[in-house]
Amino acid sequence: MFRKDSDGNQYYNVIVSPWRWVLSKITTPFSRANGTPSVTIHYTKVLSELTSSTFCGTGAFRSESDIYPREMIYPNQYYRVLFNVEPVITRYDWDEEWNYANSDTSRFMFSQRRLDTLQIDWNNGTPAAPVWQKFREYVFTCAQELGGPSTANPYIYPNYLWSNANANSGVSPNYLSVHEGANTTDLKRHLTLRQFQELNYLPGSAAPDVSQPALDFKYGDGMHLTEVNNNQGGKVSYTYTAWSPKLSTWATAW
Repeated sequence: MFRKDSDGNQYYNVIVSPWRWVLSKITTPFSRANGTPSVTIHYTKVLSELTSSTFCGTGAFRSESDIYPREMIYPNQYYRVLFNVEPVITRYDWDEEWNYANSDTSRFMFSQRRLDTLQIDWNNGTPAAPVWQKFREYVFTCAQELGGPSTANPYIYPNYLWSNANANSGVSPNYLSVHEGANTTDLKRHLTLRQFQELNYLPGSAAPDVSQPALDFKYGDGMHLTEVNNNQGGKVSYTYTAWSPKLSTWATAW
């Protein structure tokens, strides 16, 4: 990371400790045919937007800004979980200076893409020649896709807008073309999970055979999860108490 000396001059300080520990393998008591009892997890790394003109004009040390799981394969090699992250930048709740391509200070580590779906596949082939087929999927829907803040579509910290110019241009049209309910102002708000839905597929089918009702998440105070509704007659409510009497306006502060 970058630091400053007593005169205010900025210099680069190499990070010698890991930013994030990631799990790459889970050993289970169950073995597959070749005796490897491990769940394997693969990841995707994202590089920052630093170019050859940055970092004192050298283009050196282009950093990794994010890492997220891509797939998890079970020991028998017949089941896997795919973490389908959207291919374009789909979240803008970060400061633009964290990823400013013309600044040598752009060494922040943060996420710019959100998890779109969890996909469960089974192998219709063999471990050596897999033929993966989707049979279940979990779809995540965020408040930004459902419109602006309202009683029916609550956000976390709805009145706070991140200072992110990238939400006004660049890749945001790509996002808006996929999610027509979003707009550039709402993209600057905190990413807020609103719905979670399970879809079931017949083997080899491209369309879901059964769609379960979506779970709804609500944030009645603009800060915390206050209700989960399964839209099948079940509902769980959460209540919170301010940790300090000085926070008398916390419920409406955002």
